[in-house]
Amino acid sequence: MKIIHLTLMAAALLSAQTKASTIHFSPEIKSGPYAGSGISGYGLQLGLSDLFGLESLYFSYTDTNAEFLDVDQDQITTYRLGGQIQLVESPKMSLQLEAGIATYNGEREYIFGSKRYLDQDGFSTSVAWAIELNQHIAAKIALDLNYLNSSSTFLSSSIAPTISTGFIFRF
Repeated sequence: MKIIHLTLMAAALLSAQTKASTIHFSPEIKSGPYAGSGISGYGLQLGLSDLFGLESLYFSYTDTNAEFLDVDQDQITTYRLGGQIQLVESPKMSLQLEAGIATYNGEREYIFGSKRYLDQDGFSTSVAWAIELNQHIAAKIALDLNYLNSSSTFLSSSIAPTISTGFIFRF
């Protein structure tokens, strides 16, 4: 079902290409949701620039995997729609805002070898700061906040934050 939603969103963005001037493509690496978890995931934005009065309108997908003491294994996958708004002209700086859904899958292994699995859906938001390096490349840093009810996850809090950094390519 989610693949169908992804396909429809991508088709809608790409069908609007006649009004847009360039393609927006942005890979990123993620860290979190545990302190000290290091690089734990990746993300990708795909969309169009100069569309509907925005600098960019895009679909965002992220996948974060984290382990805690070889006992808990958690995966958070997000699907968000986002927009980029220019804030400053020189140097060109922009703000990205995204909102969508987060899906959680977790596994906990107990001392006596039994395992317990949990999954749920929640809400996901992201805010990023981007600075243009040249007309085709920008660097960005972002903070994602995923709300997942902690009573249905192995996470210690209902808010699962991740930090990411990446580049934005326009061609």
